[in-house]
Amino acid sequence: MNHNFSTIRFWREDDIGIIVPSDEKKELDSLMVSEIIAILLATSEDKDVNHIVITNQGSRNFIRSPIDFSKCNIKNYVKLIRSLVIIIKSIEKNIIFAVNGDASDISAEFSFTGDFLIVRPEITYSLEKVKNGMPLIITDAMNYLKNPVLTSLFLG
Repeated sequence: MNHNFSTIRFWREDDIGIIVPSDEKKELDSLMVSEIIAILLATSEDKDVNHIVITNQGSRNFIRSPIDFSKCNIKNYVKLIRSLVIIIKSIEKNIIFAVNGDASDISAEFSFTGDFLIVRPEITYSLEKVKNGMPLIITDAMNYLKNPVLTSLFLG
């Protein structure tokens, strides 16, 4: 099963599904989050895929940050992020982040949502937005999941 979306590429090697940004300059915007959700849902039902790797290939950055919030509806973006985290945490397959480039802000947070994290020693993680007062969006979504009342309301 190979899939090409506008922001990510997906292919299978043996029993491993691999998700890679299609453009090293692409940020984790609403479209990329939606496409990652779509492929995660598809692979969660694929009996030939036992592990899912989210990585980058040959890029200086894991997934480009920061997000340009002037281009998106923040409320909808946060809802998408919450959906992404719910899906990642509910899939019964190993989700592995293989970080081959520097990760900052939301891409750094994103890499912590999986079951395993593989990082080269020279990689730099930074949370520049936090230093400037911006909340941790994915961490907020993960905390949201710890509240069963909010989670049930969100999931309907």
